[in-house]
Amino acid sequence: MLHLSDPNRRHRGRAALAAVLAAAALLAGACSSDGSDGATKTTAAAATVTTVDANATTTETTEPADEAESPPPAEIGTYPVGKRMLDLVDGSRTTKPHAGQPEQDSRALPVLVVYPAAGEAAPLDPADNPEVEEDADPGDGRFPLLLMSHGLGARNIAYETQMATWASAGYVVVAPDHPLANSDSVGGPTPVDIFNQPGDLSYVIDVFTDTAGDGESTGDEVPAELIELVDGSRIGAVGHSLGGATVVGLGFGDCCTDDRVDAVVSWAGLELLVQDVDPDAGDRPLLLVHGTKDRTVDYSQAEVISTAVDSPRWLITLVGAGHVTPFLTPHADAASAVVTYSALDFFDAWVKDDPTGMDRLETLVDEAGPDVATLEVEGP
Repeated sequence: MLHLSDPNRRHRGRAALAAVLAAAALLAGACSSDGSDGATKTTAAAATVTTVDANATTTETTEPADEAESPPPAEIGTYPVGKRMLDLVDGSRTTKPHAGQPEQDSRALPVLVVYPAAGEAAPLDPADNPEVEEDADPGDGRFPLLLMSHGLGARNIAYETQMATWASAGYVVVAPDHPLANSDSVGGPTPVDIFNQPGDLSYVIDVFTDTAGDGESTGDEVPAELIELVDGSRIGAVGHSLGGATVVGLGFGDCCTDDRVDAVVSWAGLELLVQDVDPDAGDRPLLLVHGTKDRTVDYSQAEVISTAVDSPRWLITLVGAGHVTPFLTPHADAASAVVTYSALDFFDAWVKDDPTGMDRLETLVDEAGPDVATLEVEGP
């Protein structure tokens, strides 16, 4: 079981950060992806988190525009899947200077939106990737919103297959490219903007629940038909690596908690944004997923996060897994299946209020076997 009291927590956090920064040169090649289904396996390290901005402030939140009952939990493949790329710009916040580039007076946030589409879904084996139709008409009804935060040197499209899997089970999944951390960042990706990344996700919530406010948004507008697809009263967040640190901050950090988020899943993340924890975030459930052979973010960071966060939390340990393959190669092996499907089960339980969700998660891990994954539980 995880230990809730660890005097070495901050020391190990600093050591993990040093390892991450040392591995950053390897990350761009490891995490870059064209979004194709046939992702190439790699053993190169993907890097994560960073230095902290002492001037960061807590995110202000607004109520969702409307509350509507979401469809009940559904199996993978229930809905056909569509996707759209939108170029959003948050005009209310700046982008740090980097690699000779001056500070920008806004934050460019290209987003990938993957959603339940209109029509009838074709039968789908859970081991197959859902087909995704670009610019498909949205389906009927309202669906919970999931936020996906990418790793350093990756992009939103690197996670399209997992996003499509969740969309086929009844979620609208939105993934921004963080301005300085994505593979196309001018001067190369850097983790130094980490403290601003939870705000990117809060901005996405704003625009997809139509609460951004006049004058705060530029770039593409989110089409009304996509906003109408979102149940803004049900929101989850998932992130990998640097993105894992980002969503943990969004869920629990005193710097940047967003109260609209119902549940958080962190894949191989770091604890830097929860060295100071929001005391009001204690009941938000957290799922940690980490490999024991992660050479970029040491497995001990899962324990560090669990020690920092006082909430119901679960740890899936991927036995012998590293930092990239289980998370960036869907259906590559049993561990990668656990990564994708456990997130769905967890969000079904805590975002869709499905009383069977956690039972299904436990069964998933049990059936994978102790040579692949184990599950531990901590918290109130």
